[in-house]
Amino acid sequence: MDRGRFGYNCVQMHPSGEFEVEPGSQRMTHEEANAVVQLWQRQQSQAEAVQSLPSLGDLAEALKIPEASVAELLEQVRAKQALERHRPEPMPASRRRSLMLAGFGAALFVVLLALVLSLTLTSTVSSEPAVSSGGVTTAVAPVPERAVNATAPEATFEEGSSRVKAVPKGEEF
Repeated sequence: MDRGRFGYNCVQMHPSGEFEVEPGSQRMTHEEANAVVQLWQRQQSQAEAVQSLPSLGDLAEALKIPEASVAELLEQVRAKQALERHRPEPMPASRRRSLMLAGFGAALFVVLLALVLSLTLTSTVSSEPAVSSGGVTTAVAPVPERAVNATAPEATFEEGSSRVKAVPKGEEF
């Protein structure tokens, strides 16, 4: 590998006008320098946060109990925290109430829809006009009679009436 002036690795310029710093080089881009500074700042703030936390010795001294007792209490606290993290929280009352209202509304909608559909179907069935054709004569199936020589009556529909009038054959009303 060629060493540039002052013992640093070479920095090459691409035709696009960008510089490329070889990996393992002592030089860095401005973006890399900013990233390094930000990482260092984060690590320093985390270290300071950890150092500011109380220790077992600090708490034992403040409570005037042995460190072993503080350690046992800490284990109990951490076990309780772990248990609470794994336990699902109950649904709030307001959420339950809104779900019940939504369910009731959906059931009411279904009942009303069924009622409207049934009323619509019954009104269309009852509003259909009865087929009436004046003077149409249709043959009715023979009925067993007591007399041997009797003839089958014919049925006649009267216009405007839904009743059937049996008329013997050959007679008109």
